[in-house]
Amino acid sequence: MKLIKYFIMALVILTTGACKKEEIKQYSGKQMIDFGSAVVGSLVDSTQNFTFYYSQTSATQDTAWFDIYALGGPVAKDRKISLRQVATTGSGVINALPGVDYKEFSDPDLSKWYVMKAGAVKTRIPIVMLRTEKLETTNLTLMFDVVANGDFEVGVSGYLWRKLIFTEQLSKPFNWPSFLGTYSVEKHKFIIANSDLRWDSADIALILAAYSNAYYYNALFVQALNEYNNTHEEPLRDENKDLITFPIY
Repeated sequence: MKLIKYFIMALVILTTGACKKEEIKQYSGKQMIDFGSAVVGSLVDSTQNFTFYYSQTSATQDTAWFDIYALGGPVAKDRKISLRQVATTGSGVINALPGVDYKEFSDPDLSKWYVMKAGAVKTRIPIVMLRTEKLETTNLTLMFDVVANGDFEVGVSGYLWRKLIFTEQLSKPFNWPSFLGTYSVEKHKFIIANSDLRWDSADIALILAAYSNAYYYNALFVQALNEYNNTHEEPLRDENKDLITFPIY
């Protein structure tokens, strides 16, 4: 009985402490904004990747969406959200140009979207990417953060930024499965052409949920590759001139 009593007391203390932390965050008296300091796991989507490869050829732009949160509780009026680009560096990094590669945050068409509506503490903001020829050979990086304005102070350090990397090219999904073998862009194009899927990270996650899918798709692509090689003078090669192959399951 004593052990149960001590356990209940410890649970009450922990719960009370958690509530106090939440109260400090929500009712500090300041109206702040960031990309999710109050949300567990909110840094998971800190970087988004996008490719126009799957888009219609007529598409000239597309949109990526990011969740953003108000701290300090809801208020009874609309509040403006202000953003700015942050130049970033690194091997091979090319920063997107405002008004050329993406719609500027000050664009009048976007003003209605950069608003936290009255009574709300969460919304989604759009980043509009513009499709240019440079994307056929380049990955562009757009890093941005929130800026203090008349409605908000900035929130918690470490949660003030997001990053978008966009291109026209295919790139290796982070969960590329072993049953497809070594990754190459040409192999990626080949499996897309020989199935009804995009084979992006979201598709692959669904496929990996059932182990039997590995056998099905592996056999499908082995057969498609054999048919290609039997009907062409040269076997299928990738962008590095290496033979495209699939492991046999």
